[in-house]
Amino acid sequence: MVAVTTFVVRLRFPVDSSQVLALHVWQWPQCLGLFVLGVAAAKRGWLDPVPVRLRRAAGIAALAGPSLMITAFAVSHDSPDP
Repeated sequence: MVAVTTFVVRLRFPVDSSQVLALHVWQWPQCLGLFVLGVAAAKRGWLDPVPVRLRRAAGIAALAGPSLMITAFAVSHDSPDP
């Protein structure tokens, strides 16, 4: 449903179109779909019992990712410019 709605909205508002205040209307169906999914998850308690092991692993990954990127940029001899 989100994909169909996004397709229809993008027909009217393409990615590179100029929109008032740069609202990016073409992204709104995804944002609305994710919001509704989050509300449904909160009401049904889908995310309440997050196991400690999973929470700890996610925290380590969240800290390790940026650390590895910074290390990779520091070790790299190339310019970080694209």
